[in-house]
Amino acid sequence: MQVWRRFDLFPMETLTKAWVAAHGGPRQRRRTEMKRHRALYGASGNCYDLAVWLMEDFFDAGIEAYAVGEDLSSGDGHVAVVALDSIGRRFLCDLGDMWLEPIAIEEVTEPIRNFYPGAEVSLQRSDLTLKVTYRRSNGKESQQIYDLQPTGFDRLLALGAECQAKISDPLVEMRLWDVERTHWEMSEGRCWRSRWEGLLEEEPLPTMAALVNARTGMKTNYVETCLAIIAGAPEVHQIY
Repeated sequence: MQVWRRFDLFPMETLTKAWVAAHGGPRQRRRTEMKRHRALYGASGNCYDLAVWLMEDFFDAGIEAYAVGEDLSSGDGHVAVVALDSIGRRFLCDLGDMWLEPIAIEEVTEPIRNFYPGAEVSLQRSDLTLKVTYRRSNGKESQQIYDLQPTGFDRLLALGAECQAKISDPLVEMRLWDVERTHWEMSEGRCWRSRWEGLLEEEPLPTMAALVNARTGMKTNYVETCLAIIAGAPEVHQIY
């Protein structure tokens, strides 16, 4: 948890993929480079970036960890991290989807709150997969299936490099404190918060970059530059 809490104020964002591609070419950054970009621009990165950074911090703390996710073999999917505690229990640590806490894979079968913003979650595990069911206050349900086969760090770097080479639609997500921890998202030109009571549309600011800055701390001119690069990209992919 001490390692996890270091990322409480980090957004998940696809904007930096465009900036990196325009400054030295697409690549999967390592932690040292990501730290420099965060200090300069307030940026963090997409789910692959966050998984790499989190795993490097876990390794430094002597914590065993490996990557899991959906469709990882293509490099286009979603990646998270499984970390093991001192007695071998596995915890799903998903910064890319902005989970509030790591969750014990073997222990949660009934719907439980306070792990994912705006939804209860329950887990169903097999030998090779973990199915997460998200249940909103209005009764709407969705599911996500993680492949639990371990992906090592070197393989994660290679898959991340494939993903970073594909410029994606602008997407920024952030965990914010309101009355409860909420999930803020900018996507498809809209901004909203996901709360247990439902979705709350954001009041508009003069520019989208100004709104991203207000919610995440990312530098406004950096966001504007990234959005301009994405707008001029020959092909934009619906991935993160």
